[in-house]
Amino acid sequence: MTKQLFLTASLTLAVAAATAPASAQAPLQVIGERTQDDQITERVSHRDLNLANASGQKRLTSRVRSAVGMVCAPLDFTGLRTQRQACRSVAWQGAKPQMARAIARAEQLAASGTTSLPEVAIAVRAPSAF
Repeated sequence: MTKQLFLTASLTLAVAAATAPASAQAPLQVIGERTQDDQITERVSHRDLNLANASGQKRLTSRVRSAVGMVCAPLDFTGLRTQRQACRSVAWQGAKPQMARAIARAEQLAASGTTSLPEVAIAVRAPSAF
């Protein structure tokens, strides 16, 4: 009985999925980057920010600055200023293009209501050792 119920439910779901309108099945786009094991990564959330305005952009910069500090924090106690500066530079260089894409997407959405740009997840990275 249980086996028959399971088969009936499975068949019902398969038929429903096959007959669903194409518009209901939005394509899934996943964009990622290969990461190295020897990196420290902090994710920066921006879903709650309106990046189409200066206030939201300023808040994003503040969050990224905090994440840069976190990924480079292990170097804060080494006394090696040049390594700390190099770490911060690497982390910012990686974060800035991601920020620019997120802002461009938000501005495009605000201007036209649509965008051709994918949603961007911001990851601040730095090598675990310099």
